[in-house]
Formats: sequence, C-alpha cells, structure tokens
Amino acid sequence: MSDAQAPESGLDEVERARLLAWARLGMAEKIGFFEEMIEIAHRSGALSPGRLALREARPFASARPPGVR
Repeated sequence: MSDAQAPESGLDEVERARLLAWARLGMAEKIGFFEEMIEIAHRSGALSPGRLALREARPFASARPPGVR
C-alpha cells in the first residue's frame, strides 16, 4: 500500500464505522436526532415559522408529489 492510499483507506474506515454506529441506533434516537436538527434550523432562521407551520398543518399523504402513492 502506498502512502497516497493510506489516508483514503483510513477515511473509508471512519465512514464505515460512522454508518455502522448510525445503523445500531434505535428508532427513538434517530427521531430525536432529526427533531433536534429541525429545532436548530428553526432557531437559526433557516426554517421559517411559516414553512414549519405549513408542514405541520397538512397530512402526510397530501404532502406527497402528485402521482406518488
């Protein structure tokens, strides 16, 4: 293995370890993570209150693009 390949393989191992750790998380932990990300986006202004309210007001089925079941 050359020195040029070593950093890439090290990064691949780190990425694989992260993916495996994510896969081992329970559903409640994953949902909690995404709820926290939404809260951070909302507080930073990246997700406006109006857009957030629209998402909460409409049922999931109607939020799908036309033609998608």
